[in-house]
Amino acid sequence: MMPKDDTYGDWPASGEIDIMESRGQKSDTVEATVHYGGPYPNNSFSGSPETKFSDFSTAFHAFAFEWDANEMRWYVDDKEYFKANVHRDLWSHKGKNPYTKIGQPFDKPF
Repeated sequence: MMPKDDTYGDWPASGEIDIMESRGQKSDTVEATVHYGGPYPNNSFSGSPETKFSDFSTAFHAFAFEWDANEMRWYVDDKEYFKANVHRDLWSHKGKNPYTKIGQPFDKPF
């Protein structure tokens, strides 16, 4: 997901949320990732480790993402596999963009 507006600047300063990342050569594995921070090459990202489930190529699966003012949560088939605290884990001030405040850029519509 991309932000509705680039309030904090070009990618990834205004954020990006990857609800699900999967690679064809690892058909049983997914990752959750968020991108933020300063403009490339001063960008940051964080997310889940590679998480294994059953082989995604053999059946349909439900991927879900919940986001509130404090936390983001990622699910596969109703099983939570990653969560991040917006104010602690995803604070873009953690080294790359000293001009942002806690919660940015994940305090705007996506």
